[in-house]
Amino acid sequence: MSLPMLSSLRKRFPKAQIHWLAEEKFVDVLTKNPDIDNILVLNRDTTLKRVINTVKLINTIRRNNYDLLIDNQGWLKSFIFTKLSGVKHSI
Repeated sequence: MSLPMLSSLRKRFPKAQIHWLAEEKFVDVLTKNPDIDNILVLNRDTTLKRVINTVKLINTIRRNNYDLLIDNQGWLKSFIFTKLSGVKHSI
């Protein structure tokens, strides 16, 4: 996670809505961060349940019609979410 980057984004864009996609195990740390407006949770359940939850999460991301998606991890799973998100601009 790059919380310093998040703080810089908030300072530069104080009125922006900042949503953070995180695995369930990181939610407690992120909920206390005043720079995050909403946390989208990726559950790590059993295989079938994980697939269902992932499809629901991707649909939620698509419905939110985000302007920009920042992939701060560069991992395969974050790359897949970025490509399936429907976001026009990603970094």
